[in-house]
Amino acid sequence: MAKRQCSRRSRKQLRGGRKTARRTISGRRRIMQTGGQPINLKNILITPSIIEAVKQYRPGFDPKAEGFKLLAKEKQAGFKLSRMDRMMTANINALVQTEPVELIESARHPTLGILYDIVNGRHRVSRAIIDNLPTINATIVQLP
Repeated sequence: MAKRQCSRRSRKQLRGGRKTARRTISGRRRIMQTGGQPINLKNILITPSIIEAVKQYRPGFDPKAEGFKLLAKEKQAGFKLSRMDRMMTANINALVQTEPVELIESARHPTLGILYDIVNGRHRVSRAIIDNLPTINATIVQLP
């Protein structure tokens, strides 16, 4: 089955570093600032499902001791990460370079800096934590 022309064009635009508009599942437009940039993993808010997936491959993982920020209890949501077996066999560097993680700015902290929520890429963030990578290539999504 051939890929649709519009999705291929939008992928080219994303790689080119231009701003593009996409529609979210709810139909609202979101503006994406494209052209991935390295983001410190410690500035990404992680969910219990990410912690659970990382503990599968790194027993004894303690997110607070390693300096990770946890999502507030009222915001804790997410599904179990079911594709981690496939993610562990993938080349993480090639994967993140071709498709950066999408983040949204969540909060600004005076000492910690900007904190981000994950929009797309929980598996890639989990794999980066498992591999002890300090940063991950990410695109910052800005809602209008």
